[in-house]
Amino acid sequence: MSNSTRITELEALNTMLETIGSSSITNIDSPQNADALAAKGTLRLALKEVQSEKWWFNTEYNYPLIPNSGTGEIDIPVNITHIDYTGRFGDYRDLVIRGSRLYDKDNHTFIFTSTIYVNIRLSLEFDEIPEVAKLYVIMKACRKFQDQMQGDNAAHQFTREDEGAARSNLVAEDIRQTKPSFGVLPRIDPNVGLDMRNI
Repeated sequence: MSNSTRITELEALNTMLETIGSSSITNIDSPQNADALAAKGTLRLALKEVQSEKWWFNTEYNYPLIPNSGTGEIDIPVNITHIDYTGRFGDYRDLVIRGSRLYDKDNHTFIFTSTIYVNIRLSLEFDEIPEVAKLYVIMKACRKFQDQMQGDNAAHQFTREDEGAARSNLVAEDIRQTKPSFGVLPRIDPNVGLDMRNI
């Protein structure tokens, strides 16, 4: 897919503005009206909400976290929102993100003496996520934005059904990308009520 066919954040915002009959904008960094500012905030929240879940595009495995040579503390990059300690077989440690640092709950310390390998979940920018994920974010943001600006009972251009369809497409792509092993059932998405094993 060429750059010209990728959905931009500006296009997403203008789609949201169109749903409430508001004027489009030309500059994402300095929205010209209150509606555009509200749309930008709603889009960012929808983006975070979608990425609070584990997807193939925002998850990395065996990611090394290296202690600071002076303090022994491990600073967590701001775009890492969740970690799972991998360790070796039988080696379990309850590690969490506390503030901006890695914390060992078992030993009650921020100090580490060696590199820690974890599985991480990332919070990516809109332009960094796949197109199918962008469409889901946009549908979610449009629906939320219309609710905020026009009320839940208004005749909406985008509905929960549209949002559900976009989510099912994302789940289907997630299954294809993660390539579940033979004999292991892919996940069933409770939010759209679809058994994804037939995809």
